[in-house]
Amino acid sequence: MSDQPPKPLDHPVRRNILRRLHQDFLPHTTAELSGDLELEESEIRYHARVLANWRKVRLEEGPDDLILESLVAEDSEVIAALIATRTEDERR
Repeated sequence: MSDQPPKPLDHPVRRNILRRLHQDFLPHTTAELSGDLELEESEIRYHARVLANWRKVRLEEGPDDLILESLVAEDSEVIAALIATRTEDERR
């Protein structure tokens, strides 16, 4: 296991979270993302925290779960990475 912290876009779940947030440019809860991406909410929470640590999303504590909002909707490098990896991620 590496001692390096995870990079924000080096995992398909994190890329899929950002893609989902960019579909309608609205914040989403971890529960919504869990249902949309068919993943456990704990996995969404973990990857959301990684993205937040790298300042790719803003996290806010909601009444029952975390609320995520993208901070990179206009970041051309992030958008290009999401586009370039979409087909590969959809095969997983």
